Amino acid sequence: MPKPHEPVHVGVISREQPFFTRFETFSGASEREGGILCRIHRLDFPEKSAEQAADVVVIDLDSMGDDFLKHLPGIRQQNARSWITVTYQHPSPERLLKSVRAGANDYLPYPPTMGEFHEMLLRARDLTGGNGVRPRGHLISIFGNTGGVGTTTLAIQVAASLRSKLGPSSQVVLVDLVLQRGDLSAFLDVPTTYSLVNLVTELDRVDPSYLHSVLPKHPSGIYVLPAPYAPDEADLVTSVQIGRMLHILHSVFDGVVVDAGHEFSEVVLSALEASDRVLLLTLPLLPSIRNTRRTLDLFDRLSYDPAKLILVLNRGDASGRVDLSTIEETLGRPMQWSIPNDYETTVKAINQATTVQAIKPLGKLADNIEQMVAKHILGQTSSTPFSPRPSKNGNLMKTLLNIIGRPLHGPP
Repeated sequence: MPKPHEPVHVGVISREQPFFTRFETFSGASEREGGILCRIHRLDFPEKSAEQAADVVVIDLDSMGDDFLKHLPGIRQQNARSWITVTYQHPSPERLLKSVRAGANDYLPYPPTMGEFHEMLLRARDLTGGNGVRPRGHLISIFGNTGGVGTTTLAIQVAASLRSKLGPSSQVVLVDLVLQRGDLSAFLDVPTTYSLVNLVTELDRVDPSYLHSVLPKHPSGIYVLPAPYAPDEADLVTSVQIGRMLHILHSVFDGVVVDAGHEFSEVVLSALEASDRVLLLTLPLLPSIRNTRRTLDLFDRLSYDPAKLILVLNRGDASGRVDLSTIEETLGRPMQWSIPNDYETTVKAINQATTVQAIKPLGKLADNIEQMVAKHILGQTSSTPFSPRPSKNGNLMKTLLNIIGRPLHGPP
């Protein structure tokens, strides 16, 4: 990308003249209003010339067709450092995933607004190192496979541990993506006067100072973006908005931790796709293990990068549990972390609207999560996870798992 005082060259691929004219209008407005300087020109791929080079490539898939995505590797080869943006009128999770996997960096709704165009240019500069800004922070989603698995509690503790590891000056935000019945605001006793719904409706005006002024801040130092108070407001949120929102938070905060709940939706899939790490939480109970297997099968079908998925066993030392070897054999992959059961400390933290680190900073639960964050999120020195003791009823549990495991190859 060019330096801040140099214009950004935007190449547009479209068969429609009005589409091209719209971006020329944006370019002129951006220059008049003191925004990013940019120059618009048309790209006629696969023709090659010096004039074809571009810092940002915008592709109109409505006029070019989705089959044009097969040309993205060639565009990438011709413009190695380009930020590739696709735009179309009717997004869907499948279409967005297809574009990303073909090599697109970004998506613009159509018709884009001036604000959306300007924000796209900022993303291109920020994320390609064009203006020397700080790198994006960590984006972690906590996803369960059934209700009661503990995603909210773990999200809070991961956020607290991440901030502790990154230092007192770091900024970490918790996002409640359980839109209809999220509990983050109750667990931390923060107001819902400014919620996720408010933020996604004003993304064009968001900047770091604005976010720091409107998001409630917990005494632990964690910022919180609550779910809306009224459940029906969840219908106002789209997966595209969530993608844009997480991108902005990712570029502003040192850490973004998402409580993604346990239900699949377009909104949740958008968050999981955007995340650097997904902590998939399961319990040592038969229904939870079965649902975890189904979730893993779905992630495989969505071609999720296995490296970003961390399989976490919650309450790994609880009595009457399924033994670890049986769980791993059923899931077909190793359990990467196990969190001990500390009911007393967890309940105290919830009732006092704080973190387990504040209740019992030297306890086994706080220490365990600190180690998990260090190893699986920050990639620091390897730690030894808590390992549950072998279960005496392993043979019986194994037999039951074999029975319930037979139909798991079908859709979830």
